[in-house]
Amino acid sequence: LACPLGSQRRKKMASAYREAASMMGKVEARRSSLRNAAYATSEPQRNLALVSAAVQNRAALEGAVRAVGVADVILGKAPGQRRNVGLLATFDAVAGKGLPRGAGGKLVRCLREHGERLGAEYRRLGGEGRSLEPRRRRHARWNPLRGPVDSTIEMRPDPHLPSVFSSAELDGEHELVTTGRVVLQDKPSCIPAHVLIAEAPRPPRGVLDCCAAPGNKTTHAAALLEGTGSVVHALDRDPERYAVLLDRLSLAGATQVRPRLADFLGITPAHFSDVEAILLDPSCSGSGIRDHQPPSSPRLDRLAAFQLAALTKALTEFPNVTRVVYSTCSVHDLENESVVADALRAAGGAFHLATCLPSWP
Repeated sequence: LACPLGSQRRKKMASAYREAASMMGKVEARRSSLRNAAYATSEPQRNLALVSAAVQNRAALEGAVRAVGVADVILGKAPGQRRNVGLLATFDAVAGKGLPRGAGGKLVRCLREHGERLGAEYRRLGGEGRSLEPRRRRHARWNPLRGPVDSTIEMRPDPHLPSVFSSAELDGEHELVTTGRVVLQDKPSCIPAHVLIAEAPRPPRGVLDCCAAPGNKTTHAAALLEGTGSVVHALDRDPERYAVLLDRLSLAGATQVRPRLADFLGITPAHFSDVEAILLDPSCSGSGIRDHQPPSSPRLDRLAAFQLAALTKALTEFPNVTRVVYSTCSVHDLENESVVADALRAAGGAFHLATCLPSWP
């Protein structure tokens, strides 16, 4: 099928931002958290960073576009997908990584023609972006499943978690990341698998990751079990997130992980008789994440009910399990202490709280 070059370029421009624009709409309509919406896209890390920055700086972006007099071209006449594409493209042009190579069309021509003025107005209005700030340090961990540590990058070892470090040289496009040798992962996200496996008296025969997607904790557990012969069962009930999980497992070389598209609440525990340790990091409000959208009370109640059901199942229906780690990225007592207390009561004394991270100050 032949099409004019200009049409190809417009398609490339639209496709570059289609997922991110849709994600932006869901987040601003409070139909999804920022992180959950990102992991339903094909490029979660890129879209998470881009949409988070654009939402945070939306007022400055719209103000700059109107001040330069190009609102009709960039924003369109009404809120929606087209406006979000325009805002995301504008952010990339004035404060991000630049426009996609080879992109064309009226929007791109406008941004290239007025980019300098847009950038000046954006900064005057208090806009921020990756090109305007020093490169921040990011936490990551070495992945032994893809080979030995490579110390050719600047790195600062973490004082509490082996294999975890921070560096200002890494992003999602670095070769160490794209080849799976390094996994970009926030330090708090590295704690659950470490506590479950590295601090256990012995490696468990089997680990069950109940809500595994997008897969960073799953691959961390697999890395910690390297050479032990143990397996990790990884479940997720959402087909789109499960596809992301499969991609992450492949990139990390986590061949000892057995993924399954399934709802943890619906599985039969007898089919997982080798499981001795459970990692439960369920869907939550994300209230501990910067720039999160505050959840409504009904949604918080629904999340807490699911979390309690899942943790109660983990503590009461797996006879060979001796160690369970429950984690969220929420700051709400309703999703944390209350869930744990109620689940422990339901377990009837079979489990107790344990002290973890003895090296923590």
